[in-house]
This record gives sequence, C-alpha cells and structure tokens, in this order.
Amino acid sequence: MEEEITSKEIPHSAKKEEKCYFSNDDFTTLSEDALISAKVVVSVIGNDSVEQQESEEFIIRSGDPPEREESGGGKRVRTFSEGLIELEDREIVSALAFAKDSRGVDSKGFLLLRTQQRRKSSRCSAHR
Repeated sequence: MEEEITSKEIPHSAKKEEKCYFSNDDFTTLSEDALISAKVVVSVIGNDSVEQQESEEFIIRSGDPPEREESGGGKRVRTFSEGLIELEDREIVSALAFAKDSRGVDSKGFLLLRTQQRRKSSRCSAHR
C-alpha cells in the first residue's frame, strides 16, 4: 500500500544539487517500533512537464541507529560505476582503467577502488 508518510516543499535555489533533510519530528505519526519500507518521490510543483523521480526502496526504522563500522576504504557503492560517476574528469577514470594498484580487497571482503581524487575512493561488496 502506498501512502504518504511525510512531505516537504523545498524552494530551488538554482544550485547544481538541492538537499532535503528529515528528522524525527517529521515522523511523529509512526509508532515507537516502526519498521517501514519507503521511497522518496521528488516532483516539481506546478510544472507537469518535469517527470517525477523515485528513489530505490529503503527502510525507516524507529530507535537508535546501529553502530557504524569505521572504514578508511571509501564510500560504499553498489557498483564501481556509481563511484566513477562522482569523479571530476575523464582523465581520472581513464587512468584508473589502466592502473594496477588502484584495486584491492579490504579485511572485510569489500572490493576497493582507490582514486587520486580526495575522498572519492569507493568500495563495493564482493558478495551478491
């Protein structure tokens, strides 16, 4: 069943990207033990020519978040192509294609892709 849990209107400020944050106050109608499958729907109000976009499903869970595992291995991505998209220019991507020392495996079994660009290394699960 698809029902709206919460919503926000965010004015567009002509930046490349816009961000929207939700807090516990936005989910006051949920019970203390809620575990809900959800997705985000983004649309342009008053402009039907722009198609609305939906995220993948994710879980909303009440309570304290689980402990985050610390890792210096980079941002966790589903596939390395997701990490490559975030790089600033094509030369970095081309260099990675031929670099033998840019790939590896960490102690938890994640595949690593190290880049020369600051904070743009990626890791993805080898277990699918």
